[in-house]
Amino acid sequence: MNDIRYDYEFEPGRLYPHEVAILGSGGFDGFFPTTFLFGSGRVTAVYDCGGYAPLAGFRIEYTSDILFILEKVLLILHRSSEFLILSERILILPETVFYSQQTGGVKITYIPVSGEADLHTNLLEFLARIQVDLCDPYGKYIDRFAIRSKKENLDTSSMLTLVGVLRRELDAELSQL
Repeated sequence: MNDIRYDYEFEPGRLYPHEVAILGSGGFDGFFPTTFLFGSGRVTAVYDCGGYAPLAGFRIEYTSDILFILEKVLLILHRSSEFLILSERILILPETVFYSQQTGGVKITYIPVSGEADLHTNLLEFLARIQVDLCDPYGKYIDRFAIRSKKENLDTSSMLTLVGVLRRELDAELSQL
């Protein structure tokens, strides 16, 4: 897993110039360092994903693990605004969110959402896909996050707070066993 690179081809105009500058500089550690190749009317992004693997390759069986990953993703989304990258433009999929078993780190290959950007729909679809292998009876915590974040139109800061509360509640419930 040391020299893993992923390529993604964009149509012209899909990436903003400041996004190319931030990603190309490696200035934000929530995204992978990215090299851009320009030619033939296309832009190819080459992501250096060494030490990480896409979540699509993992079987996530426990609610606590999903809440952990969700919190890490939300931290990246929240911090992205510091670099002028809008969280609602970041495509969140099991194929774009990567995890390092060695460090417990989470990073994202930045691909902008095509079409209308909606952060809540993006996150809820991501959660639906990563919880398919859930083996414990605590999925209610993920459901509570989904319902409340969408209903109250929470921003990333409020979603982070909510995930923290849900993780503490789950830990308390598990400690009573």
